[in-house]
Amino acid sequence: MKNSKNWMVGLDFSEADQSLIAYTAHLAGYLHPQEIRFVHVKPNFEMPDEMKKYLSEAEITLESIQSKMEELVSPFFPEKKVEIICEVYDDRSGFELWQEAHQRSVDLFFVGSKSKDYGQGRLAQKLVRKSTCSVCFVPSDYKLEISKILIPTDFSERSALAVETAVHVARYQADCQLVCLNVFELPHAYYYNEFPRQQYITLMEDKSRREYEQFISNIDTQNVSVNSVFRLLEFSYVAEHIQQEAENQQADLIIMSAGGQSVLSRLFLGSEAERIVQMEKNIPLLILKDQEKDANLWETITRE
Repeated sequence: MKNSKNWMVGLDFSEADQSLIAYTAHLAGYLHPQEIRFVHVKPNFEMPDEMKKYLSEAEITLESIQSKMEELVSPFFPEKKVEIICEVYDDRSGFELWQEAHQRSVDLFFVGSKSKDYGQGRLAQKLVRKSTCSVCFVPSDYKLEISKILIPTDFSERSALAVETAVHVARYQADCQLVCLNVFELPHAYYYNEFPRQQYITLMEDKSRREYEQFISNIDTQNVSVNSVFRLLEFSYVAEHIQQEAENQQADLIIMSAGGQSVLSRLFLGSEAERIVQMEKNIPLLILKDQEKDANLWETITRE
């Protein structure tokens, strides 16, 4: 993400837009994208008869909406150090944001994360599963100052990318700490013998610690404080552990990679990433993609 140049931000003219734009502008201040494209999809709505005498749907043009977007966005970028583009699309055209992001070679997509899901679920799922760019979900209530970042890790190359990105973000914060979370599980053999459960847990945690030390030793942490946490998989999904640990650690940002060592997670571009998007509504969540690898899968999807 530190080399991302083209960003896209989805706006819906809800109260959450102000927070979303502010967070985007804050990150742009030290990540320095070349272009930020703010987009809105005009819904195909029916005008109630009671409203028709006051306002015609024809008066709500794409141009008028674009003008309102520009008025909303411009105050957050007074120095004009990045190119700002505002675009409006008509939902009747079958427009898909994730497809537009791919065609525009977008590196990072920002979308608001609401405490109550007003239709965000489908967009979130499509962005995580189908888009080739990284995605940042931003709740309406957050801290601009990032003091702790949680990074779920499975010691894969994609996890290394998440740690490297967190290090880059932390360098621009005051006393920011990183916490690497690894969730391990007991081997299936445990269920077939009488070996003490606690000894199994100790063996597997020791194994994870050794793998972590090897993993983190290959990453340049640039003197940023990095701690590690190991948790036994006791919930149905890893995403539940991620959410709980983020709350326990009072994390200000979660950075994770979609995909990893699991064959199934690669096939679905990160099923756990999708799940944490649906669960976590209070902490900004950045899901990283490997654009080169995922672009090949995107081509496969669009051909089917």
